[in-house]
Amino acid sequence: MLRAAVIKRAFMPRFARHHASSSSEFADLTTNLTYVNDEEEAYTRASTNMKKFLPPLRTGKKGIDLIHDPLFNKGTGYKHAERDRLGLRGLVPPRRLNMKLQLEKLYSLYQEEENPLRKNIFLSELQNRNETLFFRLLIDYIEEMGTPVVNGMGIPIGKLALYTAAGGIDPRKVLPVVLDLGTNNETYLKDPYYLGMQHRRLEGEAFYSVVDEFMRAVRHRWPKALVQFEDFSSDHAADVLHAYRLKQLCFNDDIQGTGATVLAGALSACLRVNTPLKEQRILVLGAGSAGLGVSTTLLQGMLQEGAKLDDARKRFYVFDQFGLLGESRTDLTSGQQFFARPDLTDKTSLLDVIKQVKPTMILGLSAARGAFTEVRVKRDSLGYVLLDDVFA
Repeated sequence: MLRAAVIKRAFMPRFARHHASSSSEFADLTTNLTYVNDEEEAYTRASTNMKKFLPPLRTGKKGIDLIHDPLFNKGTGYKHAERDRLGLRGLVPPRRLNMKLQLEKLYSLYQEEENPLRKNIFLSELQNRNETLFFRLLIDYIEEMGTPVVNGMGIPIGKLALYTAAGGIDPRKVLPVVLDLGTNNETYLKDPYYLGMQHRRLEGEAFYSVVDEFMRAVRHRWPKALVQFEDFSSDHAADVLHAYRLKQLCFNDDIQGTGATVLAGALSACLRVNTPLKEQRILVLGAGSAGLGVSTTLLQGMLQEGAKLDDARKRFYVFDQFGLLGESRTDLTSGQQFFARPDLTDKTSLLDVIKQVKPTMILGLSAARGAFTEVRVKRDSLGYVLLDDVFA
């Protein structure tokens, strides 16, 4: 399945405060605090500086409708005056727990879950009933909260949750999307309970027709939306990006997001060793969309430093699962052909190339494990590889 995310509009973070149901309530939250005596008030005080940038959050909902709305529901956090005004008497437990206590309770329950899947279900259920607490919990404990993938949908959901937690994008303005173009999994094709499209995966013109229909629908409904492409196969990723990058606001995270991140790390490493990027010899393990995207971004960085295109391209040694990309191979995509080597034998092994060219930078961009370790790099590079410049 192909993953995409639609971000409709970005706002500054608002999950650090309780959701207010009127402008007067928001004023009470942000102006009547004199002492920060618990964590909940600290979160609320942190939002006072954003007051002039944020419009008051309004809702006409009351009672059970308000509790069932995850964007407004505060669980046991409603003050007594709020409960009277919003018709919540008898609908929530009588004792009020502030955000700090709710977080402590939720984190304790989260830790009791036995496996990652159960933890994921716990977080999903929390997000469905109280997004304020969900994102507060995610922010405070983000390093230990992963996102297991279930038929691919977990990826766009997890990505967008991260954008809210780390980037402050309003969760009401994002939309996770999976383009189900079929499956080649024989088990799913025969499974009477399979919920996906039960036919062979679309290829060629049919594939691009579905993608184009989706992009046109997004452009019609949300003309200013940003579309993120995720996990498109290497033979489609670059083509889809190039087809729409000048027509619509979009980017491919595997190609551009990973590439920008690695380029930043590479430039930092070059500063440390006082050698420009254009003089590095870069070995890339992985010739999929991420590997080619990173290689292309690094090559563009070399061009920015004044290198010529042919000279910059010769600085790369790219491998797929069969070995080094060479010009005589007939199974390469157009993106792979660009980085194919004319001077080395096709499918040369990783260790042979390390011994021969002594790369100064090694990038692990393949799902395959164990291709190289720090010990093997030390031994087989004969001391020429900078161990701090191994990215995996």
